[in-house]
Amino acid sequence: GQLRYQHNERSRTEAQVSASRGTDYYVFTPTSVASDHLTHYTNVLLSHQQQFSERVRATLGGQADRRAVISNDRGNHAQWHYAAFGVVAVTPTAGLALTGGLRLDHDQAYGTEVVPQINASQQIGEALTLRGAIGRAIRAPDFTERYNANGRAGIVPNGFNVGNASLQAERTMNYEIGTDYRPLPGLTAKATGFLRKG
Repeated sequence: GQLRYQHNERSRTEAQVSASRGTDYYVFTPTSVASDHLTHYTNVLLSHQQQFSERVRATLGGQADRRAVISNDRGNHAQWHYAAFGVVAVTPTAGLALTGGLRLDHDQAYGTEVVPQINASQQIGEALTLRGAIGRAIRAPDFTERYNANGRAGIVPNGFNVGNASLQAERTMNYEIGTDYRPLPGLTAKATGFLRKG
C-alpha cells in the first residue's frame, strides 16, 4: 500500500507499507527430513521530498522492517531493522549533477552502521556523459547463513552446511567510474569500471 500527499508542486510526502508471507519445503535426499520454512517480511517506509530550487532537491526519510522465520531446520527467529536516510541532489552548473546520500542503519543482527554515498555525472556536449560514484555498502547475513541446520534434532546429515549465528554483516567500499556515449539517436554505448573492497 502507498499513500502520497502532494503539499504543492515542490513538496510531497509518501508512506509505503508492504508485507509478504512465503513457504518453502525442501527434500534434499529420500532419507533426510524435509526442510520446512514459513517466512514473514513487513516493511514500512516514510519519506519527504522537497524541491528547494531548480538546482537543489532533498529527500529525508525513515524505514522499519521485520523479518521472521518459523522453520524445523533454522529454528524460529525474528529481527528488526531500522534506518534513517537523507539524499541531496544538486545541479550547480549545466550538465553537472551531484548526489550525496547518508543512511544510518540499525539491525538486531549486526548493530549500527553509517552508509555514505556520493555520485557525480558531467554531460559533455550532446553525446558524452562521464560519471563516477563512491559508496559504502552493507549486507546482513540471512537466516539460512546464520541458522541453517541449527534447528535439526540429532546429528546434521552429511552434505549439510551448518549456519553461524554470530556472522557479522559484509561491509564494502565501492568505487565506480564510467562513460556513456550516444553517437546516434537510439544508440548508446556504455563502459564502466569498478573496484569493490570488502
